[in-house]
Amino acid sequence: MVDKTITDNLYDALLHLVRNAFDHGIESGEVRQQRGKPETGQMEISAYNQGNRTIIEIKDDGGGLSVEKICDRAYKNGLI
Repeated sequence: MVDKTITDNLYDALLHLVRNAFDHGIESGEVRQQRGKPETGQMEISAYNQGNRTIIEIKDDGGGLSVEKICDRAYKNGLI
């Protein structure tokens, strides 16, 4: 079990990651069905202690990152 003070301090960051997964990662039900996935997206959040560290994992079955879109945005913003 992860100490509550740790999760309280990480709340905003975790909320952002979860929202981002749903906004940008999980496809619409129609697209998911076209790709052979269940209509409803899945997300798993787990946290555990490993030695003196707390590991927080957020996994989803969305489409993943688009390297092309990332590079395009980085180029447009003058990062590459």
